[in-house]
Amino acid sequence: FGLAVQGGTKTTRHLDGMLGALEEGGERPRLVHRLDRDTGGLMVLGRTRKSAAQLAEAFRHHDVLKTYWALTKRVPHPPFGRIDVAIDKGKAVDGQERVGPNRLGKRAITDFQVVETAALKAAFVALRPTTGRTHQIRVHMSALKTPIIGDRKYGGTEAILEGVSEKMHLFCRSMTLPLPGRKPLTITAPLTGHMSETWAWFGFTEPHDLEWPDHG
Repeated sequence: FGLAVQGGTKTTRHLDGMLGALEEGGERPRLVHRLDRDTGGLMVLGRTRKSAAQLAEAFRHHDVLKTYWALTKRVPHPPFGRIDVAIDKGKAVDGQERVGPNRLGKRAITDFQVVETAALKAAFVALRPTTGRTHQIRVHMSALKTPIIGDRKYGGTEAILEGVSEKMHLFCRSMTLPLPGRKPLTITAPLTGHMSETWAWFGFTEPHDLEWPDHG
């Protein structure tokens, strides 16, 4: 949480700038995908140029199965389903660029299921994006009127919940990676930081596996 993946005009501390410390045999690990600065969880790196190219290709063709965990304001209804809402970049009323639903935009698909709830105030939601649009999960959950806690960009004041951290509650929990000539590899990141504290506060359990409905 809070660490940019790559640098920018005002960003001097970022993951890409730290990868030199992991150099081995003259090869520096390479980034193959991105996470938003405020999103925690799993990052996959390519150890060699060849592995980085293979992984980047898998991400580009959406062959990597990603599961995110989030805490939402209120409880999505129905408790599981598929969000198929096209999104695109545009200007908000405050003049800032944001991504939002747009029927003329790019198709974006997110599967979701409610894992646990805290009365009707909040929900532990697991999400699987099958497309890779910018801020896709955040926009989709906001479109359901259940914004992710801490996501003021898309949820505004609705994204605040008394008693828990105001930081973003979105975490890349696991990925299943295709391996040439071998079985797919699933890797998992343990919940950390403010989200771990929030899960403990609500008494949420951390399921090792979830069954996902087949949406065809």
